[in-house]
Amino acid sequence: MDENTQALFMQARICHLASQRWDTSLKDAVSTLLESGALAFIGDCFDYFHLQGDDAVLDDVEDYLASQGVVVHANA
Repeated sequence: MDENTQALFMQARICHLASQRWDTSLKDAVSTLLESGALAFIGDCFDYFHLQGDDAVLDDVEDYLASQGVVVHANA
């Protein structure tokens, strides 16, 4: 599987994980990640992210979102 396909699969996993963590619909999670540029961020940082677990990647994505002024309500 090539790197672009692997990055796409990671983006899909992070969308699902974000939906669960943020207690929102998959559609809303995808919209937030897409409109903020976070999906592109995942693709751009894939070389680094593929060494981490999905929870750690989502933590970094949430930091990215915060730096963009996007507020998400993560469940503790």
